[in-house]
Amino acid sequence: MNIVVAMAGLGTRFLESGHTYPKPLIRTGNTTMIQQVYYSLEWPNADWYFVVKMQHLKDYPFMKTMLESMGSITAIDEDTRGAAESLQKCNEVMTSSKPFISVNCDQVFEWDTTSLQNKMKANPDTSYITVYPHTDTNRHSFAHTKDKSDEVWMCTEKTTAGHPTNNATTGFYHFHDGEVFNENVNKLLSKPPEFGEYYVAAVYNELINDFYDVRVHKVHTKTFWPVGTQHDWQHFTHRHYRR
Repeated sequence: MNIVVAMAGLGTRFLESGHTYPKPLIRTGNTTMIQQVYYSLEWPNADWYFVVKMQHLKDYPFMKTMLESMGSITAIDEDTRGAAESLQKCNEVMTSSKPFISVNCDQVFEWDTTSLQNKMKANPDTSYITVYPHTDTNRHSFAHTKDKSDEVWMCTEKTTAGHPTNNATTGFYHFHDGEVFNENVNKLLSKPPEFGEYYVAAVYNELINDFYDVRVHKVHTKTFWPVGTQHDWQHFTHRHYRR
């Protein structure tokens, strides 16, 4: 499995809170944020790819050594219009028919991935979105399912669009084929972005329009730790040191 982390954003919220390092390098628990993500997601035989700002590698030389110890680096100079476009910069994955997983650099996972691995093996043409029960429209994307099934018919960002759901996405997005993802990102980029940027969850709507199978995989609330805001970061870090 290929795993890609798009971490080429500016992380302005953390800078405004007084942090001096880019978000992925902020000390989170006993290590950096991106290392927390890497070590928390247990996926056998995974190849990791990191899309990063070239300027960050220049400003923080240890970052290159750290990331190369975990996977491969794609360094970019330009600003992208969102995570979906950042993922496109990872050419090795975008030109492959192999499946891949996109994970955010600011979500820590503590759940057993075995059942999801088995689903992917049994249904190689299906793409899976992991979700957990939450209804906060200020912070989440949502996966809307048909009736009580796990089949997704629409994804929305920062809104439920009048269709109540508590299937909040966790920042873990699986796509069954890298080339198919890349083609559908191009379709997404031809449209105006929602909320100012192109989010990864929105790519699923393009897949669904092309009749690809997309389904949710539910994880327990207490096995998922967002650390992408100052409040959430403090909550996780304090919890870690209480152990």
